[in-house]
Amino acid sequence: MQFKKFLKQTIPCLALVCLILGLSFTISFGRGKTDKLYVLNLYYNKGEFSLVDVFVKEGYAPAGKVQPEQNNYGCEVISSSRRTLLSFKFAIPRELSTEFGTILLEEVKFPLLVPYFKNAQTLNIYNPRGELKLKVDVSLISSAGEAKNGNFHFIFFLVLFIILAGAVIYYFFVKKTRGVKTASG
Repeated sequence: MQFKKFLKQTIPCLALVCLILGLSFTISFGRGKTDKLYVLNLYYNKGEFSLVDVFVKEGYAPAGKVQPEQNNYGCEVISSSRRTLLSFKFAIPRELSTEFGTILLEEVKFPLLVPYFKNAQTLNIYNPRGELKLKVDVSLISSAGEAKNGNFHFIFFLVLFIILAGAVIYYFFVKKTRGVKTASG
């Protein structure tokens, strides 16, 4: 009998705590922004580039933070309105250190991390002389990345919050009113 009384007193408190936690998660995930980036897997062979694949993922792209002093290849992010959103220099990891010295590779596959822009259309790769060597269309994955990953956490916790709020409202208003009607009836 005391256990039932304990449960009657504890359940509303637990529901209220869950409601507050649900609301705080909804707010934190709704406002929290994760960084996204383009990962360009490139193949370099004797001065020429080809694209292996490109995709969007969550992470940090250090593009432009540390720019190499020599053999500067360039990357530009161009918007759908043909504006330059970002321009930075990068080096190709062609040197392989061994115990006998350094070997300069003529061909290499490597990832290039580029900050994500939802309105990006193309990524341009230039050689050290400024000649365009590769043009990558990212317009489809830019808009798809937004739609796919955009608000999943926010929607999940919003639905959780609504369910918990409904449970609390049901308990406090419907259950209490039924108890009053049956006691007086």
